[in-house]
Amino acid sequence: MKKRNLFVDALPLSTERISGVGHSLHGLISVLSSNETILNNYNVKLLTTRSGYKHLSSWGFKNVKYVKMPIPNRVANRIPTLALVPPLDILLGKGVYLFPNFRSWPLIWSFSITWVHDIGFLLHPQYVAPRNQKMLQKNINRWVRWSSMIATVSESSKAEIERNLLVNKDNILVVHNGVDEDDFSPVEETKYNLVLKKYGLPKNYFLYLGNIEPRKNIARLIRAYHQLPGEIKRNHPLVLVGGGGWLSDEIFEEMKKAISSGDKIVHPEEYVTDIDLPSIYSASCGLVHPAIYEGFGISPIQAMSCGVPVIVSNTSSLPEVVGDAGFYVDPLNEREITGAMKRMVEDKEARKALIEKGEERAKKFTWEAGSEELIEILKDKAKA
Repeated sequence: MKKRNLFVDALPLSTERISGVGHSLHGLISVLSSNETILNNYNVKLLTTRSGYKHLSSWGFKNVKYVKMPIPNRVANRIPTLALVPPLDILLGKGVYLFPNFRSWPLIWSFSITWVHDIGFLLHPQYVAPRNQKMLQKNINRWVRWSSMIATVSESSKAEIERNLLVNKDNILVVHNGVDEDDFSPVEETKYNLVLKKYGLPKNYFLYLGNIEPRKNIARLIRAYHQLPGEIKRNHPLVLVGGGGWLSDEIFEEMKKAISSGDKIVHPEEYVTDIDLPSIYSASCGLVHPAIYEGFGISPIQAMSCGVPVIVSNTSSLPEVVGDAGFYVDPLNEREITGAMKRMVEDKEARKALIEKGEERAKKFTWEAGSEELIEILKDKAKA
């Protein structure tokens, strides 16, 4: 049987620094490029640009081919927002197309799945940069209309998409994000000490890991940390790992104010590479992830896989992801966040139980397990 072409828009991995969507796409491609069913039925082709190819190819994916568009990344990302968008399969040929970052293209004779990771831009527009919010709100309905199916990363997001974008639930596929246990597992102290030295970090800290932006609720986390007893703060600094996003200047001002009052808060200026993340998690006393809203929330799963207890918000997808393996807080209640951080370091029995439950919970979220239904759909489409 002749193989079909499986085109994957790999632009989120065609840059030097990748976002959460990029991490999700990396897991997806890793599964597709190693799955026997896919490789027996498809030629996996990654769409990139000439300038983005060097970044994409550096990931070392096997069993894939590259399709390099002769345009810059920014132009390739902008085309789906134009008033007139050419059908992509006229340019590249008939096949199955996967669009992992909201943006899709019209197609004439091909099947497509587009990922809508969350709809925070509709539900919580005040936490989204105005330019991105306007672009997403303007285009999301036609991107959905151009797609044969919609994929998202949690049952929570699926329900929100069904309600707000009027997509039939049978046409929405849940592809959970995951972690690779080979990459994310507890790291020995002698090894993580080298990573801490590299970034100038202390030990035994409360950790936040993610973008520095309002939706992640970091300013409130800083104020909650300030309310902890002095002894806890002396023994457990607060470390914020992540790049500055929209309105991050205001958050950094909050951090400076707390530091000037005597709090020890550290934000490494150097970009923390993916390979160092397991050490960053393992050296912490716990992860604090009080986000206002998440479509999935990959940091808690990574932390749990590294044997680290987590504090998360009781909103959106986080209860679905963390289950009974975390402390829950109202993200708008600083006192609750403070109390959970205090309990995390003082209640040894609860801490031990969370670590054990977390490691078991994380095992359910592998890229392979999350992609099972997707693989079955692609298997059926290979016969079409």
